[in-house]
Amino acid sequence: MLDDRRSEILRSLVECHIRTGAPASSTMVLENSDLEVSPATVRKELALLEEDGYAAQPHTSAGRVPTALGYRFYVDNQVAFQLRRAVRSRISSFFSEVELELDRLLHATSRLLSDVTRLPAVVVGPHLAAERIRSINLVSLQLRLALLVVVTESARVLQEICRLPAPLTGEEVSEMETLLRSHALGAPLGLPAPPALSPPGVPPTPFGSCFQEVWATLERAAVRVSDVYVMGTGRLADLWDDLDAVSQVLGVLEREAAVLDLLASDPGINIRIGEEIPDLEMDLAVVSTSFLAGNSSGRIGVLGPMRMNYGRAISVVQRVSAGLADRIGV
Repeated sequence: MLDDRRSEILRSLVECHIRTGAPASSTMVLENSDLEVSPATVRKELALLEEDGYAAQPHTSAGRVPTALGYRFYVDNQVAFQLRRAVRSRISSFFSEVELELDRLLHATSRLLSDVTRLPAVVVGPHLAAERIRSINLVSLQLRLALLVVVTESARVLQEICRLPAPLTGEEVSEMETLLRSHALGAPLGLPAPPALSPPGVPPTPFGSCFQEVWATLERAAVRVSDVYVMGTGRLADLWDDLDAVSQVLGVLEREAAVLDLLASDPGINIRIGEEIPDLEMDLAVVSTSFLAGNSSGRIGVLGPMRMNYGRAISVVQRVSAGLADRIGV
């Protein structure tokens, strides 16, 4: 653990680097601190921070920058931030005024998160299988074609085309809709299939075959991977000077599985810095959390270089996550 003076010097170094993106000299660190010591004392303390792995000196004649360990200490012990009233009002107004179905709401939320933090933002929709079914409708399109419409408790609307193995009349479609509701309303989308309509060993009737196909369509919808919404990739070049880093981050954001791995699914705010992110050795940090959506949950987060403004990112992610959970629960 660092003593008070060294801790204050590290805080000043981190905040100088966040603000400027350049190595900070001992004079800059001193001016940004609350210490009444000489620049020589600051230089000595910076050298000790470097020995302990909290700081690094890119070039012999340059100042110092924090390492991932230095940022970790700062995040765990020193970060503080108060959102401006205008930002708080913008977030609150967004969720109180927005009237969108879930997919469009999540997309709009990713844009809001990126705009407010000025970082690339990711929103992952809730996993479908755990969501309960609020309503279910079956609409006849043709004799062998029907539209299955399901609304979940989080207001997600699923529309699936069912290709039927046998023709059904309008009356039979209505009967099947009633049967679907008796089995599915209020149940999780990933519920097990109901018993077969025909006794064991007896071939299903045309109606029974069609019911099995409609239910199979419902099951396929339930096992889909959660929708992922990414916004703010146009900011990458402004955040990283290294084009290789920009290319690497863009490559991660283009792979859905990699994006899901970036965002921790644990409750509370999760912050990953540098080598703490699995399988990625680069200048990257991620601030994320989960949000509740009925019986399921989604994930939300921002990413940027290790010198991101952590206080702002944490505050915005917390507030947007809470607003999103409240809005979905309405």
